Amino acid sequence: MAIVLAFGIGFAAGLRTFMPVAALLFPRRDWWSVGALAVAFGELIGDKLPRVPSRLSPGPFVGRCVVGAYGGLVVGGKLGLDFVPAALIGIAGAACGALSGAAYRQWIALLRLPDLWFALVEDAVAVAIAFSIALTTA
Repeated sequence: MAIVLAFGIGFAAGLRTFMPVAALLFPRRDWWSVGALAVAFGELIGDKLPRVPSRLSPGPFVGRCVVGAYGGLVVGGKLGLDFVPAALIGIAGAACGALSGAAYRQWIALLRLPDLWFALVEDAVAVAIAFSIALTTA
């Protein structure tokens, strides 16, 4: 179960970079959690802008993997996984999330469907995964 949850929180990072950070800090209810929620909310809005670089370009992809490693460490650590495997599982989840999210959005573009609605679905999936895992392991 620990492996699945560590991978899942990484997957959420692959979809929306800051969502796992906000979800994992949410139970603390302090200024860090408020700041993380604000950044995550800003990312949800900013992702819809046309000038945003691809999630698969080096900078955003590495950022997602770093957050995936963080999420894997936090979730995996709470559930008894060792340091390195937990981080690697989170990174794998982030890479899979980024690649599958990009493929999903390319598929939507190929079908010539309205991108905004499907981007909102992707947002909802990232929020649901991140917060359900964070609240399960809190």
